[in-house]
Amino acid sequence: LLAILIYFRKDWWKLLKEMGQILKTRRIAPDSLFAKLALGTVPAIFGGIFFAHLIEGPLRKMTAIAISFIVMAAIYLVVEWKKGKSLGETVSLRQAVLIGAAQAVALIPAISRSGMTIVMGMFLGIKREVAARFSFMLGGIAILAAIVYMFLSLKSGLILPNLQFTLIGFFTSFLVSLLVISWFIKFLSRHTLRPFALYSLLVGTLLLIFF
Repeated sequence: LLAILIYFRKDWWKLLKEMGQILKTRRIAPDSLFAKLALGTVPAIFGGIFFAHLIEGPLRKMTAIAISFIVMAAIYLVVEWKKGKSLGETVSLRQAVLIGAAQAVALIPAISRSGMTIVMGMFLGIKREVAARFSFMLGGIAILAAIVYMFLSLKSGLILPNLQFTLIGFFTSFLVSLLVISWFIKFLSRHTLRPFALYSLLVGTLLLIFF
């Protein structure tokens, strides 16, 4: 979450200014980033509430996970094949809702959240890197919501390893996340998602064979 906040700091600052304007005027512009992120988050909330029993149960079986990897690979390949020329530099309100629906589908284990939201954006005619930026911001909201939900769900105190161990894990995950986000955005501006399709297909096939 911290990596997403820092890398997209200009976008978050724009969101904070929009929120201040909304509080001041009590009006939400239809094309505002706040409106897009808010509506894009709604499908995942409903998906988590109504399908938690499936997500935490049958869909976590190894066969289901393997099939999800293979389905993800097929989605990457089909969208890359069918998408045509992606020219969209912005995300519309309608597109934000559809990308949010793709994020809800990604609650299924082994379905990549960023992968699903990016390919949905590409399918809707948005440039890969633009879709990726919106995907990561949407992911930031989802991560924050998950953190809040986790703390609210605690029935006793939060138990952590010793402070040194926790800090090493925190800073390692933060630095790796920051580097990966930076690399991934640049990668998508010049390359397709086919390497990720190959990876997903390989993992899914190996899981079916050996598990």
